[in-house]
Amino acid sequence: KEQAQLARQQWEMAKTAFVTGETDISQVVIALQQSRRSARELEVITLRHARLITEFNQIVGVLP
Repeated sequence: KEQAQLARQQWEMAKTAFVTGETDISQVVIALQQSRRSARELEVITLRHARLITEFNQIVGVLP
């Protein structure tokens, strides 16, 4: 979660830097790609975690 949050903050800072003329659009695009990649990885990890909990509960006989 922290990595995804940091990547989003970096993207926000890159956008601000672009607006103020401190950087070019390529840095914004790179930051956006990293932010999206981190968000996607977080979603995959979260879904995997939920699946593993469900599998464990099924093995030990816990009903939903």
